[in-house]
Amino acid sequence: MKMVQPKTVVITGAGSGIGAAAARRFAASGLNVLACDIDSAALSKLKMEIPSERLETLCIDIAQDNAADIVAEASQHRWGPAQILVNNAGIAPKYNGVALNILDMTMDEWNRILYVNLTSSMRLCQRLLPAMKEARWGRIVNVSSSGGRTRALGPVGPAYMASKAGLLGLTRHIATELGPFGITANAVAPGRIATALGATTGAAVAEDYAKRVPVGRIGKPDEVAAAITFLATEDASFINGSVIDVNGGMFML
Repeated sequence: MKMVQPKTVVITGAGSGIGAAAARRFAASGLNVLACDIDSAALSKLKMEIPSERLETLCIDIAQDNAADIVAEASQHRWGPAQILVNNAGIAPKYNGVALNILDMTMDEWNRILYVNLTSSMRLCQRLLPAMKEARWGRIVNVSSSGGRTRALGPVGPAYMASKAGLLGLTRHIATELGPFGITANAVAPGRIATALGATTGAAVAEDYAKRVPVGRIGKPDEVAAAITFLATEDASFINGSVIDVNGGMFML
């Protein structure tokens, strides 16, 4: 796969799971990776897996007011403006393995999920896209979910589904507005993946889900990361405004 060098990629939610798998893949391809996560221990572990010359870590709550500025400045300080943004940070709070339903959810809970999963992505795009537009090259890859494409296939809750559906709308708008400037925006929509977030529903739910997937199992983080990294390449330059479903055939469109 063709990568124009040098490149810097910003990944949110990069401490574990899909984000960490994407960070490893990008670094192995020779890209500079700014890995952002709220979990400092997870970032420390990532540092042991990726050469220091290819990795910068930033422990940050992506929902704080000035997060987008801090991320952009961290990239600029180490390598210059980022050419690739992977919006992967996401939360789906559960209580005893069960997501909040719409009748019980408070506005604080709704707003927190929407901000982390959707608004933070918009603000990062606002902050990083101008440099991509000036360079006439850029890639936005948003990590949505099958929960943003169809009915809930697990206990994720209304705010999670709304945020992931909104991320697809944001993707399509950016693809339309910025496409003339050499910038593509696409999304991946994972099904159930073996991550810490997925594990919050418990083993029994995962086992039941796996039985219903046509390929007979749940996915691996690296399988989603493979789609993410492909969308950031030159080979994907005519893919714009698209959604790649990575779900083993659980949802087909």
